[in-house]
Amino acid sequence: MVANQGLVAAQYNLGLIATGGGVPENYAGAYLWWIVAKAYGNEQAATKLNVLKPSMGERDIVESQRLVSDWWEQHR
Repeated sequence: MVANQGLVAAQYNLGLIATGGGVPENYAGAYLWWIVAKAYGNEQAATKLNVLKPSMGERDIVESQRLVSDWWEQHR
């Protein structure tokens, strides 16, 4: 997947999709991809994260932190 290979636009777009763009909402997945895109310099992802965070429940936050940790472990 190109998002795993560092294509920032793909990472950002996966975040958009995960917030319900034609698929079931997955806030933890959106958070993962926007954190990764933000880390690689995508300013739009940073803005989206600020909007998303207040909508997330405790379960989503815990899951997203696990996903981010796992992703960095596999791709660094």
